[in-house]
Amino acid sequence: MMNIRSKFALLVWLMSVAAWSNAQITPANSEKVVRPQSESGMGQQDPELVKALNLSKEQHEQFKKIGQESHAKAKAVKAAKREELNKIREERMAAQRAILSAEQARKYDELMAKRQAEKEARKAAKKEERKMEKKATKAKQPKSANGQE
Repeated sequence: MMNIRSKFALLVWLMSVAAWSNAQITPANSEKVVRPQSESGMGQQDPELVKALNLSKEQHEQFKKIGQESHAKAKAVKAAKREELNKIREERMAAQRAILSAEQARKYDELMAKRQAEKEARKAAKKEERKMEKKATKAKQPKSANGQE
């Protein structure tokens, strides 16, 4: 019968092998799938879907219009949700600040300002990264015969 030390060593080894095998499954050069978008960023139809359904020009325009309307509605809902979440966050911060001493409140304000600055820096970096990815993807796309993408 195996002692506890041997069982533990075997368990560690098995977990290492499992982690290593999972790491090998993921392709090293996996890239995000980027869907093509129109200039407005909305209403672009999936060419495979349009072709598979054999949509008429009128149907295609209707699909596009429905997509644009849905996008606008979703954007409005997202903005309202963001406003509500901001309100909740502000209420929480005010309630937390109310129970602090003057010195603690000063330090709290400094920490919250620092966190906000870090959040904005991460957001700006992420935006720049998306911009660069979009630029790289656009550069990889072949030009059509008439010079348009």
